[in-house]
Amino acid sequence: MVSKLSISKIKTYVEKEQFIFISANNIYDAKKCRIKIVCPNGHENETSWSSFAHQKCRCKKGICNVTGSKLRKNLTEIVEEIKEYGYKIIDGLVDYINNKSTLTLKCPYSHERKISYNHFKKVPDCPDCNGFRRIYTYEEVKGIFEDEGCELLEIEYLNSKTPMKYKCVCGCDEYTIRLYDFQNGVRCQRCANRESYTFDEVKELFKERGHTLVETEYKGSHVPHSYICKCGNPSQISISNLLRGVRCMECYLQSNRGENHPNWNPNLTDEERMKYRKYSEYEYWRMAVYERDKYTCQSCGNNKGGNLVAHHLDSYDWCKEKRTDINNGITLCEDCHLNFHGMYGFGNNTNKQFSEWLYYNKVKHIL
Repeated sequence: MVSKLSISKIKTYVEKEQFIFISANNIYDAKKCRIKIVCPNGHENETSWSSFAHQKCRCKKGICNVTGSKLRKNLTEIVEEIKEYGYKIIDGLVDYINNKSTLTLKCPYSHERKISYNHFKKVPDCPDCNGFRRIYTYEEVKGIFEDEGCELLEIEYLNSKTPMKYKCVCGCDEYTIRLYDFQNGVRCQRCANRESYTFDEVKELFKERGHTLVETEYKGSHVPHSYICKCGNPSQISISNLLRGVRCMECYLQSNRGENHPNWNPNLTDEERMKYRKYSEYEYWRMAVYERDKYTCQSCGNNKGGNLVAHHLDSYDWCKEKRTDINNGITLCEDCHLNFHGMYGFGNNTNKQFSEWLYYNKVKHIL
């Protein structure tokens, strides 16, 4: 082992291992030092100094077995091993470099496969012989299309990834598809709702669903179009979402309100819903307070999401007539909300108390 690197010491060590030294760079940093060498079989290589000296990684050529303590199989040994499985090597020997090079093999039943030796060691069995790959006849492929109501227009079948022309069940005159995609449910653009519509067709799609299209031109299936929903609410929606059954927010809320809501608890009485604030009017009030205050604490200015509270100025427990009055609410962060109730307690709170607390906080902040 060379203790301190220098050109002369590297050369001496390399020649001691029966290699021919050509050049070296970055000799002042052993981790980055790279050397050019020629193995005893005449193969020129470039490798790092650490690989050569410590890991015994020498010649990188697959046909060479000069690799130090871990000997690689040479090409002759690889050929013999492949033949033991009954394969014939058709192509790839001339350009073979290492175990990642591609070889073309033929199994005893004449199935060809392109594979590297590295992969062959892991999966030596022929996929076609073991049923991993299904080879269809033309009649079978034609039957697959006919079972789905389609007509194959090709006169021969090559493989599952070759595009073939066919007539779709929807009446599409001609469309190109691979058998692989067809078996996975891919169909023509009309069947997949990706067809290019005219403006009149788009207008009719809205009319069929009870909506009124406001736009004067069709912009694309994924571009939002302004329309008036059948509930009377103006909104925007893309054609793709319209065809999927998406509706405006007002229709969504109406269909998920009260008993239609997935979290609806039929065991609660109206009094209990009012007590625990489990009713839609309260939720609308809370969101209206947030939107009016621009989702910002009106005391400290904190606008971090997820920590806001809609606080009742005249508290919820005694001022029943103002429970859902937006003017009786204000947005606070959790810290300010707890600070207020820490001073005045929970319940029986008033607007006057809040004004005092807010003034006290501002004076304290200035001082």
